[in-house]
Amino acid sequence: MFDIDSELKLIDGKYFVVEIQGNFYRMRNSATGAYTVLTSHELPARLAEPPTRLVANPRQLETVSTAERDDLNFWVDHLRELDTGRKSPTSPFNPAYDPDTVGVNQRVEAKVKELTFLGHPTSRSTLMRKRKKFKEGGITALIDGREVRTETPVDNADSRIIEAFRETINGAIKKSTKTKLGHIAEAVKLVKDRHPGIEIPSQATLYRWYNYLASGKRLSDTFANRSSLNSVPKRSFGDTRKYFPGQYVEIDSTPLDAFVYDEDGNVGRPILTIMVDVCTRTIVAHSFRIVAAKAVDHAFLLAQALTPRRLRPNSDQQWRAVLQRFPWVELVSEEERDSLDNTRPFIAPDSITVDHGTDYTGTTFEAACDLYEVSLLYAAPGTPTDKNHVERTFDTIKRGFVEHLATFTGGSPGHRGSIEDEPLLDLVTLDQLFDEWVTRVYQNSPHDGLFDPFRPSVTLTPNEMYAATWDLSPSQPVPMDTIDYIALLPASRRQIQAQGIQFENRFYDSLALQALRNHAPRMDSTGNPINSWELRANPYDPRAIWVLTPENDWLEVPWRHRAAIDQPHQTRLWNEANRIVAANPNRFSPLEKRLMTLDIIESAGISTVTISKIRAQQKAAQKMAAIGGTPIPTAELTTLETSFPTQPNGNAVLDEIDDELRPYKGEEI
Repeated sequence: MFDIDSELKLIDGKYFVVEIQGNFYRMRNSATGAYTVLTSHELPARLAEPPTRLVANPRQLETVSTAERDDLNFWVDHLRELDTGRKSPTSPFNPAYDPDTVGVNQRVEAKVKELTFLGHPTSRSTLMRKRKKFKEGGITALIDGREVRTETPVDNADSRIIEAFRETINGAIKKSTKTKLGHIAEAVKLVKDRHPGIEIPSQATLYRWYNYLASGKRLSDTFANRSSLNSVPKRSFGDTRKYFPGQYVEIDSTPLDAFVYDEDGNVGRPILTIMVDVCTRTIVAHSFRIVAAKAVDHAFLLAQALTPRRLRPNSDQQWRAVLQRFPWVELVSEEERDSLDNTRPFIAPDSITVDHGTDYTGTTFEAACDLYEVSLLYAAPGTPTDKNHVERTFDTIKRGFVEHLATFTGGSPGHRGSIEDEPLLDLVTLDQLFDEWVTRVYQNSPHDGLFDPFRPSVTLTPNEMYAATWDLSPSQPVPMDTIDYIALLPASRRQIQAQGIQFENRFYDSLALQALRNHAPRMDSTGNPINSWELRANPYDPRAIWVLTPENDWLEVPWRHRAAIDQPHQTRLWNEANRIVAANPNRFSPLEKRLMTLDIIESAGISTVTISKIRAQQKAAQKMAAIGGTPIPTAELTTLETSFPTQPNGNAVLDEIDDELRPYKGEEI
């Protein structure tokens, strides 16, 4: 407070306050007698020494615990009573602490005895110290300074030991997880090697220093979490908010924590690749693979992003196939599906951020981006935070979709349960179910990253954010038509055979192929015809392929056995068949089948030789029996004798019958 005639020491000399009018101070220089006028907001900046600030801060009351606050209120009541005779303005007056009739020393002695009686023994010096603090700073001045002190446990520590601790801790970030004592031992050994004879403090002190220096570095956590924390940029984060859809799109891949099987029957964890729009957090496109995705697969992602679902060929038939294969799955009706397709954002990427993987730097993906004027931005190597939005979306997909699959693995071997008997999904079905979840659930769920800056508690869904930015978009992109979409599908080359085109162990045929069977699409350098035809195939829809005709048109060729997947409950039938196949241990490999065939043929040859020997022995026995006049009786002999006439020489027709008709019974001669 500045009053008239107050002396102030400014940066250019001493001044006396002569007059105060509102916010203006008229002052006279004590040395020169010159007058000057300063405003109230100019005066603090002109002071040679800033005004004394109170050490106590009222906001510190919000940081102390409830027990500490109750203790502070207890002392305030007694200190106020010590000087005024009342604990509060409304409390009764205590004559023992009347400042008009009782001296300070007698009041202090009485208060010490009272506090001791109440269970708060204290000394005279402590009470006088608290009384002084309370007068200078109020209740906040009574807060124990040790609770809010700013010094650290290592302020007075030996710098050589602290340097060894810091070096050990920083080096442990990229190493395997160890115990605290292991890190402390390495640091102590390091400092002893560098400074022999240095005095090492107690183990408790070393633990206290280690806990302070290693705070927040997660040295006792898993290596994956520690690496993720270490990859966070050591700088302040800027505003990544984008202002129109497609301005900034991120793409990345990750293995899902679930098992599926592909078209070859191979079981594995699918690799999910998604494109996420940063402005609206919309999942623009996605794809599943059992093996790592390639550049041609990402070109298919770009085709999805640039083509709404209703313009993709066979999209409705593919949707009905899922309903027929899985009648028990609760999916929306076709009318609801059409309505959801109309509300799902169509976002054409203006720029795509990718990493330096070979699947993103391939010529196919880069050429597709160049064709549709999409800029490619490359993230810094080893910096996943450059694509933090798509990384966070993967976590949302795991918690919201993957963990509800029957073959969910839990994310780690320690969390994995028994999934051997659970039914496996194929990639085609998984793709349809994920697309359904994105359309119905994800796009209509509030997102923590989409909030009103002036009302942070209000969050928007991706669909709502897309609608809100509609008027801010510089232009509405024109979607690709069906022909352009087919051109960006994965490509291959096949010959047109008599039974059609064989692709992925399926045969595709149509009447329109008849005109192309004997037509060579191109010639090689020697003039010989090359009979392979260029085709496109959707990896998630086996119903048809598209063949490029000589007129540069795409001919749709359906799968010959597409009716097999249109029948209800076919998936359950083939799942049961696959279960039986998996439970049968007597399935032979091609080599095993050939070896068994050779064994059968060889055993047949051995049997032929054995029968020949037996027949020779039988013939010799018959001759010996005839010489001795004692023919061998057999059941066949009796039958034959009743069937054929007897010869004049007295011998039975047995002499005229081939010996092969008389099997040897093994009787002893």
